[in-house]
Amino acid sequence: MKIIDSQPSGRFNPGEIWVPSSEPFQLTLNSSTFLTSFGIIDSAITEPCDGVLSWNDFGTNVIQIDGQSRNLLFLEKLPETAAQWPHYKLIDKSRGNLSSKWLGFELPRTNGRSSECFIDTGADDGIGLSSVGLKQWLAANPSAPVTLTAGYYPGLSDGLVVKAEYWASTIDLAGGLQLSDVPVKQCAPSVEKVEGFEAILGLFALTRLNVVIDRVGNTIYLKPLVNPTNSYNYNRLGAVFTPRDIKGGDLIARVIQGTPAYAAGIRDGDILVKIGDLDATKWQTDPRILPLSRFWSQPAGTKLDLSYKHQESLTNAIIELKEIFPRTVSPAKASRK
Repeated sequence: MKIIDSQPSGRFNPGEIWVPSSEPFQLTLNSSTFLTSFGIIDSAITEPCDGVLSWNDFGTNVIQIDGQSRNLLFLEKLPETAAQWPHYKLIDKSRGNLSSKWLGFELPRTNGRSSECFIDTGADDGIGLSSVGLKQWLAANPSAPVTLTAGYYPGLSDGLVVKAEYWASTIDLAGGLQLSDVPVKQCAPSVEKVEGFEAILGLFALTRLNVVIDRVGNTIYLKPLVNPTNSYNYNRLGAVFTPRDIKGGDLIARVIQGTPAYAAGIRDGDILVKIGDLDATKWQTDPRILPLSRFWSQPAGTKLDLSYKHQESLTNAIIELKEIFPRTVSPAKASRK
């Protein structure tokens, strides 16, 4: 298979990267055959996987997404029950700086204009809002429970981004779309640049909905679930430790008041030294250390033995992780029920 590897000219926007691709070819999945091409990526996927399919590859299907069980079904036709659900027009082309045809739909506003909402089945997140949208939501929900997340975004000056993640008991999007008990945070920089952007829904947000996508009829059908489960992996420590630069350096604390980390005495600027017997200062060379998020997202009740420097003094703390978000349960506990 011939690889097309000529890099395009020009600068990339934050969150965008370039990957070489294969020449077009015919691909058959089950009984469906379509023309597509492969992107060649240095994948960070840790599970056994042959590759990733984008929404570009599904143009003539009726697809049902069961977010609760994480099942995806290909249907022959639109179910009669789904035809009665609230429905919205699909966005069937690339938007703004999005390099591929993301799955998106239009949410009508009362002023006659429409907003755009996207679905990201490659992320375990809840709802991503623009900086303006998040600010407006926080103004109406000043006491929302909060923790922190940390991530890497190619294209930014240093790539490292620390974000607050909040818990919404309810959140109302345009078009009358309401979700309950869902995490909310600011979206990736590249998505926010899309004109008319309203929100992006990750896999956890889909656990709040019944979803049927009719690509033939160019329509998405959404029905909020009643009493969905709240099994969610998130930062139960309430702090993150990140270097000043992705190239190296100390792992420096950012912490939220009122969280287990704050109660244990960790403050902004403290330097992580050890996690149990692991030397955290060797995070660049010891593969057992990263990602740090797997330590902070362990079930409530888990005790972490952390050593850190606070104002040049070495301090040790045994910290018990707790549920920061109400009515949530760790996936590990949920699987034992």
